[in-house]
Amino acid sequence: MHELVLTSQSPRRKQILLERGYEFCIFPIEVSEILNENLNLPDRISDCAKQKVEAAAQSFKPLKSKDYLMLGADTVVVFQSKTLGKPKNEQDAVSILNQLSGQVHEVITGFCLFDLRKEHLILGHDCTRVRFRTLSQKEIIEYVDSGDPMDKAGAYGIQGTAKKFVEGFEGSLNNVIGLPIEKIEKVFQENDWQFKS
Repeated sequence: MHELVLTSQSPRRKQILLERGYEFCIFPIEVSEILNENLNLPDRISDCAKQKVEAAAQSFKPLKSKDYLMLGADTVVVFQSKTLGKPKNEQDAVSILNQLSGQVHEVITGFCLFDLRKEHLILGHDCTRVRFRTLSQKEIIEYVDSGDPMDKAGAYGIQGTAKKFVEGFEGSLNNVIGLPIEKIEKVFQENDWQFKS
């Protein structure tokens, strides 16, 4: 039986795990993410998740004898081959939403799972295509004024009021929210990792 450790403060990731019935502890860690330009984009994002997990694992060293499974994730929005992270300010959020209006973009979440005792590390990612309807300037400004987009990659949260911007999507909704739990659970099963629930 493993104990699950989430290396993220994201309330969205926490909510997804809770909805699936997992018990876990949160061990958030700040790392200055260094993007490895030699990797393709999905692998680069998974590598960011790995950096978080490795930093957390270093701090967890004294607990190595326990069966901890560490989970890290990183999400980016990709539009016309450009990655869109969290907006720097309100003006940036308006600019991002104007770019996404009436267009299709991709949401990629990279994840890293690390069995601390066995020092077994697995990387993965998921990709969802999201189509926005054409947004009015009034809608964009009202949404930005709500403050909701400021801590989210691509300046929107599909699980909140911004879901009305979405015309359709192909792939995992949970992936867009920030954790591709379907793919992660597949890895749990393949490795026979079981948790308290």
